[in-house]
Amino acid sequence: MERKDLEESLPRLAHIGDLCSNLKVILAIDAEYTYVNPAINLLAISLMSAFNNDLPVIWNTYQGYLKNSKYWLSHDLEMTQRLKVSFGTKIVRGAYLEREKEYSLINKLP
Repeated sequence: MERKDLEESLPRLAHIGDLCSNLKVILAIDAEYTYVNPAINLLAISLMSAFNNDLPVIWNTYQGYLKNSKYWLSHDLEMTQRLKVSFGTKIVRGAYLEREKEYSLINKLP
């Protein structure tokens, strides 16, 4: 089901990205739980490569409390530089920290 949902969402995301680009409106993609961030990150970079040609209208969010945020921020900046598109970002302090702790305890994540 998740794959089907993703496949159905891609044309919608492209439409939203196109609207944001044409209207010069920022679409700030929110960070979620660590276990879904890789997928969100991939979608954000893909949208940036398609729509951040002149202005950074697609932004990705990086959670400041995560140890690997600095790595991913640097990685994604380098990726957008190689793609020759604008990089849009926001860094948040970590609104999901308490839920992440609960999830880790329930699912026994390190």
